[in-house]
Parts: sequence; structure tokens; C-alpha cells
Amino acid sequence: MRNTALELSNGIQEVEAYKTFGERCSIKSLRKFSTMMIQNLQKGSGEVVVFLRDMSNEAWEEKKHEVKKERVKRQAVN
Repeated sequence: MRNTALELSNGIQEVEAYKTFGERCSIKSLRKFSTMMIQNLQKGSGEVVVFLRDMSNEAWEEKKHEVKKERVKRQAVN
């Protein structure tokens, strides 16, 4: 993300900066984020807030699942 911010401050167009951000990322949710941001810039979708809220909820649920899985794993070792 730092590279993307640097690209933007150096005058790279937002669409191109988000595109290269998505290409650099190996994390599915970040590629999804960059795609959504590009679509929003190109089409002017007013659903960005909804998308970001949904993405945040998904990330939270995923984190809770990972913590629960780790807890079960630790209990099995003990």
C-alpha cells in the first residue's frame, strides 16, 4: 500500500495505481479491494461504502474463525 501511495503522490493515475497494487498482492481480499476501487473510479459506483463494510465484516469473521481454530489446535496439544 505504501508503494501505491507513493505512486499516487508521483502523479500516477488512480486506476493504474490500484491495478498495480492488485498485481503486487498475493492476498485475495486485497486483490478484490483493488478491483472494487478501480470499478468505483471507472463507473462511479455509490456502493463502495457497502462493499467496504461487507469486506470488513468478512475479515472479522475470518479472524474469529482463525482464532477459534488455533484455540482448538492448542487444546488438542495439551
